[in-house]
Amino acid sequence: PELYRLHDQGYDKFLATTDAEWRDMVDITATSTFTALKALAPRLSNPGNVVVVGSIDGVKIVPAPVHYAAAKSAVAGMVRALAKALGPRGVCVNMVALGILEGGVGALLSDALRKQYLEHCSLARLGRADEVAHTVAFLALHNRYVTGQSIVLDGGL
Repeated sequence: PELYRLHDQGYDKFLATTDAEWRDMVDITATSTFTALKALAPRLSNPGNVVVVGSIDGVKIVPAPVHYAAAKSAVAGMVRALAKALGPRGVCVNMVALGILEGGVGALLSDALRKQYLEHCSLARLGRADEVAHTVAFLALHNRYVTGQSIVLDGGL
C-alpha cells in the first residue's frame, strides 16, 4: 500500500521519491510483467492472445506519482513492442488500461482526487470489475486482429 499512495503526487513527491522506492515500483510493476510475459511467450500458438491489465497512468496524463506513472508506461511500451515481436506468430498482444474502479487501488485515493476524477469522467462514475472482465474476455477469447493497443477503460476521462 505504501507504494500506491496515489493521493501523494506532484513535484514534492517526485523529489522525495527515493531510489529504493523507484526500484521497488519498477520491479513490482514492470519487471514482474516482463518476467511473466517472457515465461508465457514460448507457450503461445497461432492464433493466440495476450491481455495485460495495466493502468490509465501509463497512457494518459493524470495525477499520479512519477515513479508509478513511469512504471505503468513501461508496461504499455512492453505491450506495443511484444505485439510486433509476436505478431508474425499470429499472437495479438494488448493492454487493458484501467481507470478508477469501485474497489482495489481506487479505494486508496483521497476523497478530493476521487471527486475530481468523477467531475472529469464523462460517465460520472467509477468502473466495475465485471466491465473489466467483459473487455478482457473479449480480447483473450475472440480477438484476432487488434494488437499493440492500450484499451482505456476510464468512463471517458
